[in-house]
Amino acid sequence: MDALGALAESSDEASRALQLVKKIVGNLVAHPAEEKFRSINLHGKAGQKLVAVPECLALLESLGFHKTEDGQSLVIPEAQAASPEMVTALGTLPAPQDQRAAAAPTPAPRAAASSMPTTGMSAKRKAKMLIEEKERAEKERAKELRKEELERIRQDAYVRKNDPNWKSGVSAAAGKGGEAISTFREKFGEDKGG
Repeated sequence: MDALGALAESSDEASRALQLVKKIVGNLVAHPAEEKFRSINLHGKAGQKLVAVPECLALLESLGFHKTEDGQSLVIPEAQAASPEMVTALGTLPAPQDQRAAAAPTPAPRAAASSMPTTGMSAKRKAKMLIEEKERAEKERAKELRKEELERIRQDAYVRKNDPNWKSGVSAAAGKGGEAISTFREKFGEDKGG
């Protein structure tokens, strides 16, 4: 398995292919009865990554995969997919190392800025996500304001019921009588000689 570690460090392409092999074996261990995990289309996206690194194809064949008659795909029988050798193979495969990630320092995590990563997203999707985040924050703020207002109302109601010195004040409408409201004519018009 030292050769696999050297293979993973040899190139980016080999590292990605080895990562794919580990994913394939992991899926087989988790779901040995499912057909979609027991066959690999060599002309598909994933198959092309494996074909580019022949050592990975040889590794899969050593685990029990074999090419179909037309050479289009690799398949493994269900009995071999569920074998204990697959579990040991999964444990012995080296952890994939991304050379770019090892070379670049990891950025400090942003404090509660976003729970979802935005790498690989289009600008439109990022903008939509930011708008949704802003709306969520506004809803939370409105919810907090409603809670505070309800608490003030509850306190006021409690004071009204339990404070013996509390009495209602005169509201603006309560202080006006029929004569208290005057019209423009009464104030400045015909009655005042204007």
